[in-house]
Amino acid sequence: MLVTRIHRLGFILSGVLLAGLSLSVLAQELTPAHYVELDIAVRQATLDGVEERLALLRAGVETDVIQQRDADTRQTITALYRQYGTTAPQAVAWATRNREAIEDWLAKNPEYQSEYHRLARLLDATSNELQSFALSTDR
Repeated sequence: MLVTRIHRLGFILSGVLLAGLSLSVLAQELTPAHYVELDIAVRQATLDGVEERLALLRAGVETDVIQQRDADTRQTITALYRQYGTTAPQAVAWATRNREAIEDWLAKNPEYQSEYHRLARLLDATSNELQSFALSTDR
């Protein structure tokens, strides 16, 4: 009984700490560094979702299961934006207004630029595989 209460208290405290961390990010305005971190996380989640969709299609999984996994990916991406106190349209608008600041920040932090390139290559390759798969099954 006491162990259960201690476990619950630990769980509650963990939740409060995580909420506090999320609120601290929410309280911050986007900066080039935050935007790039968010954008890379969103691109990675998108890549993970596309790769999963392709694997499920190849395995012949039912459409409703695939649609649910797509919805899960969208929820993951929405949650990422929420962690930064923004939405996809707001982040795009911010990036448009702050394009030069982002480019300057990336020039000073080339490892992030490299990550952008890596994700772009993988997304292109996976999207091409998905298109090829779709074309091969349409016959």
